[in-house]
Amino acid sequence: MPKYRGASPIQSAILAGEKYSGVTSMLMDVGLDTGDMLGFSILGIGGMDAATLFEKLSVMAADLACRTLRNFYRIQPIPQLDCESSYAKKITKEDGLVTCKDAATVWAKYLAFIFWPGIYLQSGLKLKKIALVEQEARHNVCEILAVEEACIVVGCGKGTIRVYTVQSPSKKAMGAVDYIRGKRIGVGDILA
Repeated sequence: MPKYRGASPIQSAILAGEKYSGVTSMLMDVGLDTGDMLGFSILGIGGMDAATLFEKLSVMAADLACRTLRNFYRIQPIPQLDCESSYAKKITKEDGLVTCKDAATVWAKYLAFIFWPGIYLQSGLKLKKIALVEQEARHNVCEILAVEEACIVVGCGKGTIRVYTVQSPSKKAMGAVDYIRGKRIGVGDILA
């Protein structure tokens, strides 16, 4: 720890499919998050979105900061292994673009970018609320496979997602079922 250093460590952990994340207290050093570790706390993150993870990690960080300060003079600093770290780049709006080639990637981006920038298709249609159905079946990219009561089922090159809420550019968010009805598209058509 910390494995991801830089502007977006939480989102990077989600995108990489990490099973665990956490917080680390460390001494200041010349490099980016390279100081000796004073303490750390770890949390299982499977399926957690960035908003939930930020909240849980902030509580853990506050507790860790208090423990570190209380025990500062008794702590033996532990050098970090730089070979186990990577740089977490600044997130841009373009990072939210999804191609629907792989459902697992769409799902990871949805979880990671729930705050900002969100996820959207090449057409600019934002996928505001989705769920991962499965990760193996092969489909035409963005093909509408089924229309259910509260959502539409959309195929990816590999895998399937459910889309509950969408938002067209400069419009209000709406249910995906209402959106496709308004566009007069349905099963077999491409969501765009």
